[in-house]
Amino acid sequence: MSALSQTALHRHWIVGRGLCMYRCEEFGHVPSAKRRSALELKLPVWSPFDATGSHCAWAGSVAMIWFWDAATVHGQTPAGTVNG
Repeated sequence: MSALSQTALHRHWIVGRGLCMYRCEEFGHVPSAKRRSALELKLPVWSPFDATGSHCAWAGSVAMIWFWDAATVHGQTPAGTVNG
């Protein structure tokens, strides 16, 4: 593990594991240019939250998605420091 850079242009906010849900989904049946849109359509179906924050990492056609209750996370951060 390494420390976050002090010279980063953007603030970093790490959402704790206890606040996140995780899914790993295959999108091989979706054309690569449309995968992000397909993920955005699926996320509200998977998420139990009214407002969902998320981060996705792609490995080929596999999406590894972390998502969380955006209202809870925003309530724990200084104003304006988290997007999504």
